[in-house]
Amino acid sequence: MILSIACALLAGWFLNLFGFAALVSKGIVQLGGPEIGIAGYYLIFATAGFLKNIFGRINFNVNSD
Repeated sequence: MILSIACALLAGWFLNLFGFAALVSKGIVQLGGPEIGIAGYYLIFATAGFLKNIFGRINFNVNSD
């Protein structure tokens, strides 16, 4: 669980090196949302890593008997 969150934060940090944080911040404002700072940017990636772990534990297999 911690590993998926850490990987998502690492991906967020790497994308931030190329200015992706400013792009995300401006995009959220244009969609009508509040202006977010760098902490909100990293929170988005941490939440994505957490949700990846949660949805990965749910079994979506459907038996076709």
